[in-house]
Amino acid sequence: MPKGCKFLGLTMATFAGTDGENIRPSVRRLALEMEVSERTVIRALGWLREEEWIAKTRQGNRWLGKTNEYRLVLPPGVLERLHLDPDGEPISDGKVVPIRPSLSDTHVTQTGSESRKSK
Repeated sequence: MPKGCKFLGLTMATFAGTDGENIRPSVRRLALEMEVSERTVIRALGWLREEEWIAKTRQGNRWLGKTNEYRLVLPPGVLERLHLDPDGEPISDGKVVPIRPSLSDTHVTQTGSESRKSK
């Protein structure tokens, strides 16, 4: 996921209700919050919709002062392709790995300045 899209998703989540719905900030408001251009927000919204991270639940109307409304969603198959390693490398062979494995399941080794988790 591109960094800008990830940041937009997080920003939109701050506007969501407890169920991930009712996200109604304007493109201008999102651009101000993220300190980017409105065009950047529009591109990132398009990417998030195309990749099915958000869904439009209501079409806005500029003339009536109504913004689009969105809800957060998980794309199909996201758990199968989720990478939890900070370096972006898969840390299992296609298996879903717990976010916080117990200490008895893993140990940390260091190689130079780089640390890696292994089983």
